[in-house]
Amino acid sequence: MKRSGYDFSGAATKNYVEGIVKNWIADPFVRGSYSFPTQLTYTSTEQSERKTLRKPVVNMLFFAGEATNHDNPATVPGAVEEGLRAAKKVDAQLRALE
Repeated sequence: MKRSGYDFSGAATKNYVEGIVKNWIADPFVRGSYSFPTQLTYTSTEQSERKTLRKPVVNMLFFAGEATNHDNPATVPGAVEEGLRAAKKVDAQLRALE
């Protein structure tokens, strides 16, 4: 994980550039949302724009959230499942770099 700039001790690594902390509850413009399938979101049980959305970019940028879950979209469990899926992919990618 140190390669990514994160260290679980709470200290930034030399790879860390910058970041922000956002309090979503305090933001009056954030009121929550979820994805809603439109026509052609699902062309078949195998083909889904949700599956397309969750594909990583150059195995460096990984997407997750309820909108990327084909089976449980627009739900908290779907978001959790996708977070775990993406975290496993990130972990595998970082291990491959070691």
